[in-house]
Amino acid sequence: KTLKSDWFKSGYVAPIIQFGLKRESDMPNVPLASELATTPGQKIFAEFMASTSLIGRGFMFPPNISGDKLKAFRDGFDKMVASAGLRADAKKRGAFLSPVRGVDMQATVKKAMAVDRKLIEQARKAMSVKN
Repeated sequence: KTLKSDWFKSGYVAPIIQFGLKRESDMPNVPLASELATTPGQKIFAEFMASTSLIGRGFMFPPNISGDKLKAFRDGFDKMVASAGLRADAKKRGAFLSPVRGVDMQATVKKAMAVDRKLIEQARKAMSVKN
C-alpha cells in the first residue's frame, strides 16, 4: 500500500484477502486469511504465516533484560507512536503506520513458538521456491 498507494486509491487493484493478524483499519471489509480457514489446523497455519508480518518489524532484546529497562523501552515506543508529529510525518511521506505494543508482540512470538513442528514444516514447504 505504501509503494503503490495510487493503485489502491484509483481502484486499479482491489485487495481480496489480508495476510496479517488483524484487519487493517483502511480495509475493514477485506477478510484475513485466518478468517477463511475451515479447520482449526488451517487457522493455526494462517496465523503462524501471518505472524511474520508483525514479528519481522519488532525490536528484539536479550531474554535477560531487566523489567525496568524493558518497561522504559516499551513506554518510550508507545509514546513515540502516539505522537502527533510522528503521525503527521508518516502521513506526509505516505507511510502506513500500524504500531504494535510490546506486550502484544511478545504474546505473538510466544504463540508462534508454540506451533506444532508439523505445521512449521508445512509452512517451510509452502514458502519454498521450486524451479
